[in-house]
Amino acid sequence: SSDLTHQAVDGPFKASHRVVADHLRSTAFLIADGVLPAKDGRGYVLRRIMRRAMRHLHMMGTTDPIFYKLLPALIQQMGTAYPELVQGEALIRETMRGEEERFKAMLDRGLHLLDDEKSKLASGAPLPGDVAFRLYDTFGFPLD
Repeated sequence: SSDLTHQAVDGPFKASHRVVADHLRSTAFLIADGVLPAKDGRGYVLRRIMRRAMRHLHMMGTTDPIFYKLLPALIQQMGTAYPELVQGEALIRETMRGEEERFKAMLDRGLHLLDDEKSKLASGAPLPGDVAFRLYDTFGFPLD
């Protein structure tokens, strides 16, 4: 991921690189096993895993979808031991790409809402709970 994010693996985003790598593995295996992003059940768990990785990529400064671009490296490393990754590569890649595009669009809208709400607050005042909930529930922002 350091090639695509231009952030050193051992630099200030060391933890983010680890989250992305771990969530890339989880995402690829879940999709290879037939789980697709959804609003409930295991599909919801997959969506949350993917979006957490995407948020870390965003924090590292990426503006375009790149999560799916990490898949070939995973398949190169693990494809021999796990042929289902090779067999499902097209579905995994397209599912990841589509979800990241939707998340990026939603993130942009949510960030505009966040900026608007922050401009209404006194310096150092906490974000109201209803705004935090709307960012989570409507825009898919992670609670952290």
